Amino acid sequence: MYRKATERIVLSLACALGLIFFVSCASEVSCSERALASESEVPDHEKPSSGDDGVKTASLTVDGAPYDRGEAQEPADEDWLVLPGPSLDGWKPRLGPHEPPSLGPQPGGPEGLVALATGFNARVFRSPGSQHIFGEVRRGNRLAVEPASGPGCTDGEWYSLRERNGYVCTSAGFIVSDEPPLEYEDRQRQPDISVPLGLDHAKVITPGAPRLSRLPTREEAGKLDAVAEGELNHRSLGDLVAVRMVGDFFLAVDKEVMHEGERYIRTVKGQYVRARDIEMMEPPTMHGEHLGETYELPLAFVYLEDSPVYCRSESSARGELEHCGEARRFSRFNVENIVLQQDEEWVLSREGFLIQRSAVRIAEKIEQPSKVQRNPKWVHVDLGEQTLVAYEGTTPIFATMISSGREGYTTPTGTWRTTRKYLTRTMRGGRVPIDFYYVEEVPWAIFYNRGYAVHGAYWHNNFGQVQSRGCTNVPPADARWLFFWSTLAIPENWHAVTWSPGIWWHFTRD
Repeated sequence: MYRKATERIVLSLACALGLIFFVSCASEVSCSERALASESEVPDHEKPSSGDDGVKTASLTVDGAPYDRGEAQEPADEDWLVLPGPSLDGWKPRLGPHEPPSLGPQPGGPEGLVALATGFNARVFRSPGSQHIFGEVRRGNRLAVEPASGPGCTDGEWYSLRERNGYVCTSAGFIVSDEPPLEYEDRQRQPDISVPLGLDHAKVITPGAPRLSRLPTREEAGKLDAVAEGELNHRSLGDLVAVRMVGDFFLAVDKEVMHEGERYIRTVKGQYVRARDIEMMEPPTMHGEHLGETYELPLAFVYLEDSPVYCRSESSARGELEHCGEARRFSRFNVENIVLQQDEEWVLSREGFLIQRSAVRIAEKIEQPSKVQRNPKWVHVDLGEQTLVAYEGTTPIFATMISSGREGYTTPTGTWRTTRKYLTRTMRGGRVPIDFYYVEEVPWAIFYNRGYAVHGAYWHNNFGQVQSRGCTNVPPADARWLFFWSTLAIPENWHAVTWSPGIWWHFTRD
C-alpha cells in the first residue's frame, strides 16, 4: 500500500537503534519508558492537535506545491510502521580521548608517603596558605605526596602532590603514612564510571521520613513513625536523626543493612534511611546519537508519547497521506524538510514519512561562534528546541535532548567556558516546606557560569521539555559521554577539578 521505502525505514531504524522489530509479523515492540519522579504533564497547547479520530485532514504544501491527502485510512497490521524508542540494553561507554580516572586503591599503587582522604570531600589546594581549591578527593582515596611547608595548615602539616601540582593539609581531611597499604575502614563508595549513573539512587516516598546519623536502638526505632508524621520532635532523640526530610529528596545508595529486624539503606554519605521510606530508581532510557554514520543533522527527536506517523499512499495519484504508524517516545530520525499545513508544520523524514512538528525537537547545525573558533571542542545548547550538539571544530559529532530551566528559573543565554567538573555533586535549594529539594550525587556535573551546570538527571524523564531550576539536565548516559569527552580531565583518585579553563558552552534561544 505504501511506497517501498517503508522497508528501508524499518531496517535502517532497527540497525541504528540496535533493536529488532517486525513489520510483517504479529510481534510488537514494547520500549517502555519509566516515568520517574517529578515528571510534569505536557501542556495542552504543546500537544499535537487532531480531529475526532486523531488524524489531520487539512491540505498540505511540500516545497510550495499543495496536495491533498484525503481521508485517513487505517492500514493493515502488516504495513504498520513503528519507530522504536531508545534502550540502554547493550549500552557500552564511548569515551573519546579522555579515559576515566582510576578510583580507590590500585595494585602497585603509590609508594612512599601516601595521603589518605578521611574527609567526605577532602580539598586539594593550589598552594600552601591559598584559599583557591584545586580539586576534591573522596574519603578512602590515596595520593602520593612529599613534605612541604607554608602557612595556613593550623594544627597540621602541608604536603605537596608528587605527580601534579597541588597541596594537601593534614588537618583538613587527610592523614599521611609511609606504610602502605594504607586503608580506611569507613571508605566511601566510589562512583562506577563504567555505567551511566555511577551510583544507585532512591527517591524518598514517605513525607517527613527521618535520615539517621546512625542505626537506632530498638526503642528509638519505635519512635521513628512519630517523627515522620511530625508528632514527635526529632531533636528529642538526640543525635539520632540528622534531618527530617520534608520536600523532594533523592539519595545515593551505598548498601542495604539489616538491623533489629528492619531493613535500612546506608547512603553514600554514611547515613541511614528505613528501606520502606524509599523507592529505588532506574536510569532514564533516553540517550542521544553519535553523528556521522547513521545519523546526521538536522536530527529530529520525538519527545511526546506515541506520536502518529503518516506516509504517502502509492494508490493515489495525488500523493494522499495515510496514518501508517507510530513513533515511540524518544525515537529519532533524519530530517529532509519541513512540510507546511496552513499554520502548522510537519517534519518530513528522509525516508518519506511525516510527523507533526509539535511532537519533535530538532537538533540543527550552527556556525561556530567567533568566541570559540580557536578551540576545537565546544557545545551548542539550543534552549528553544531543548537540544544539545557537541562539535569538534565545525563538525557536529553528537546530538541529544536536554531539559533546561522552567518558567521562573530560565537558563541564561551566552557563551562560557567550563570552570569546574565533579564526578558527582549533591545539589539542594528552595524553601521548606514550599519547594525544597535535595538531590544527592548528581552525576557528571560540569559547571560553566557560577552556579549553572550541565549534568546528568536521574530523577525525571522529561527530556525535550523545560524542567530544571536553571541548570541543563542531560540524560545520564549522554552526560557521562560529555564529561569524559570534554577537556579539564579528572586526575586519578580525584573526584573533582576546580581549575579552569575547559571547553566552551554556547547557549542560544531563538
